[in-house]
Amino acid sequence: MRSQDPSDSRTHLILDHLSGGVLAVDRSETITYLNAAAARTLALHPDTALSKPLATLLGRAATDALHLDDVFAGEAYVDRKAEWPRANGETCLIGFSASPCREPDGTIIGAVISFREVGGLLAREQERTRAEQLAALGLIAAGLAHEVRNPLAGLRSTAQAMAKKLPAKDPQRDYLDRMLAEIERIDTLVRTFLQYARPPRPTLKPVPLPDVIGSVAALLREQLASRQVRLSTKFPKPNPRVMGDPQQLQQVFLNLFLNSLQAMRNGGEIRVQARWLEEALAWEVRVHDTGRGIPSEHLGQAFTPFFSTTPQGSGLGLAIVQQIVLEHRGQVAIESRAGQGTTVTLRLPAASAPAAPPASN
Repeated sequence: MRSQDPSDSRTHLILDHLSGGVLAVDRSETITYLNAAAARTLALHPDTALSKPLATLLGRAATDALHLDDVFAGEAYVDRKAEWPRANGETCLIGFSASPCREPDGTIIGAVISFREVGGLLAREQERTRAEQLAALGLIAAGLAHEVRNPLAGLRSTAQAMAKKLPAKDPQRDYLDRMLAEIERIDTLVRTFLQYARPPRPTLKPVPLPDVIGSVAALLREQLASRQVRLSTKFPKPNPRVMGDPQQLQQVFLNLFLNSLQAMRNGGEIRVQARWLEEALAWEVRVHDTGRGIPSEHLGQAFTPFFSTTPQGSGLGLAIVQQIVLEHRGQVAIESRAGQGTTVTLRLPAASAPAAPPASN
């Protein structure tokens, strides 16, 4: 904590004039000090950040990147890099060093992390490159959609006309039914690819999260019932409101719920929970299912376009989720273990701070 001792005050004054960030945590990973540059870089308020767990403010990914357990064991390191989330939902590339903080007798009481943002220019360049790639991909996708979907429409019409002329029990109908199913699968894949390659800009406005979840649940009511999957929600009061595009947010949760349904062949549960992140001025939404989970060797590819662990999957569902969330200046992460289900965590900027601390239902 900040001391009132004059020598400490002079030290803090010096540290506050450094261009790089300085952050100190105790062994419970609670922030005990941060200088002005650290607060500015991470979009934290110095007074309210003190005595708060680092993981609460920045997310578990930030603390995992620091390898604080190694530091608490006496190790020190320099010049490492990692992507850190800011409290406002943005991310930044950080170069950092860490060392143990010791008492005069050598007892380790915490860690001191010094860091600076190294990715401002790099991030802008990467964003420009990504925009150019998506623009090029969009042109390819538009041409592909035209060249593929027009013949598909002809094939569909022909197959449907042939099916009408055949008796109901004619064995040839099985072949036509398979053909029509494959035509629909290809058409869906092309439409999904087009959506990924040419994403519309979100039109942001205050959106109640329960309304979004409710509309998606209504769309999937029959599928949930047929798979014997229960959907439960837990929202604090007042209801969470985020800045978002209602249709795009519906697409996010539709993709997540469909992924969960594919992972639960014999019933299960999808749980949706939200909590308020005071320092980040954001809502964290966790979507957990009790499905078969994702093997650890595949988890790192979960958001990779066209990667799928199921034969019927397009491999674009989670890629589109990530794309939409990032366009909303949010964050998305996934945790999963084979046989133990999957949890997708979203962090979305709030429409406004609640007038009072949210209370759980």
